[in-house]
Amino acid sequence: GWCVVNHSVDPMNGILEVPGEYLGEPVVGIAGLTYSVDISGNISVHPGIREIVLPSTIKYLSYYAFSGMKNLQKVSFSGENNIEEIRTGAFANCTSLADFEIGSNVYRIDAGAFYGCTSLNAHKISSTNSSYYVQNGVLYSNAENGEDHLISYPAGKPDTSFTVPSNVVYVGEQAFAANTHLQSLVLSNVSNVGRGAFLGCTSLSQIEANYLEVAEEYAFDDTAWYQAQNSEFIT
Repeated sequence: GWCVVNHSVDPMNGILEVPGEYLGEPVVGIAGLTYSVDISGNISVHPGIREIVLPSTIKYLSYYAFSGMKNLQKVSFSGENNIEEIRTGAFANCTSLADFEIGSNVYRIDAGAFYGCTSLNAHKISSTNSSYYVQNGVLYSNAENGEDHLISYPAGKPDTSFTVPSNVVYVGEQAFAANTHLQSLVLSNVSNVGRGAFLGCTSLSQIEANYLEVAEEYAFDDTAWYQAQNSEFIT
């Protein structure tokens, strides 16, 4: 099948409709779209696109597929949502994105897939997805042993405090990244925090982490809590 790297958009309504077929073959994926650079070096990634409509043939969103599309507000589907993979940075810095539903077939969501989506205040997911679930707008992965992972806390979630559910043992890479609303956090039974998990969480000043054993590099570096510490590790 084909993978989309560029396509024309209707300038009147800002809607990009991805075709389900090209040269008789199905269109199965979205790669990183093209961008333009002005004389000053400023990068522009399809600023005219406000909505993208995907066909049911799309199976994956590749690395940085829609990255930097600052005016993209919504991703919808002309048929069924059959996406299976959402790779690193697929929606990175889509600062206007407020509406996207994770479909029932998604079995892989990479770290940083929704990094910098500051208008996204809650994740949505199909109730029939067996690999992931959403609770109070936060995205988690299902684990067979019941020790789940927190995958993505939306960058636009306005809450100032949050307690990680007791069944979660791992906070993924960049999971909370770019959320500037959160001020206090209880990590409950979390024992491991991934790389850059709180990147850009500059308002986070209170952290309770009684069971934390491993914090990977840059996990807390941007937080107000980290800046106030006299040592590198939680005691």
